[in-house]
Amino acid sequence: MTYQAVIPIDAEAALAADLSDLWGHSVYPTPLPDSYASALPCALVTSVGGGSSDMVVYEHAVSIDVYADSWAEADAEARNLAGIVAALATIEPQNGVQWRTSELNSAPYPNPDPNNRRTPRSSFAAIVRARGAIIDL
Repeated sequence: MTYQAVIPIDAEAALAADLSDLWGHSVYPTPLPDSYASALPCALVTSVGGGSSDMVVYEHAVSIDVYADSWAEADAEARNLAGIVAALATIEPQNGVQWRTSELNSAPYPNPDPNNRRTPRSSFAAIVRARGAIIDL
């Protein structure tokens, strides 16, 4: 007898792939690569929590950091990316993830990165819900 289970997807990697396609700039799952400064503007997706919404959908809390050449560009690109995240469930990205809903927990705000002080960064938080992956047990 075969049993199936639904497990959460790797939300950092899936969201980074879909946002890269939709935004048109590099989006990385954690950790930020050393070469990030050669690809500005770019963004970093970090999972900060989540849980099960129902039998097949998982909620993923994420922090998204946008790096750019200037503070104005970091803020503008973070607002653009936040708009894409807010509409993610209606856009239907092409990477196969079924994003069910998405909502912003904060508007973009200037957020200097203590590890990369020379690069302006703007951040925002979001909750995205996606169908889990079905596996055979």
